[in-house]
Amino acid sequence: MRIVEALAGKRIGLTRDEILKLTKLPDNVVSLVKRSLYAYLKYKDIIHSRSFDEQTREDVSMVDIDSQKVRAFVHQARMKRGFPLLEDEEPEMVLQHLRL
Repeated sequence: MRIVEALAGKRIGLTRDEILKLTKLPDNVVSLVKRSLYAYLKYKDIIHSRSFDEQTREDVSMVDIDSQKVRAFVHQARMKRGFPLLEDEEPEMVLQHLRL
């Protein structure tokens, strides 16, 4: 009998016997919880296979980008880190430079 099962019938956990065996050893409890939590979050699509920066949103376009905020970002980045682009650069170019 599986302790953790997805609603669609996918197995995403350990058997009862596996849990009992592992929980007798205190050092393994944390890794067991992490493994089960990771599997659950992955199933619920809360954890994605791509990093946050690699994810895209199909419902957002350049119309939604505030060019004043992009300019403010570029200004601050130039002052603090020597960002190579100028404040009056088109937002599309800034986002391309940042690989966004």
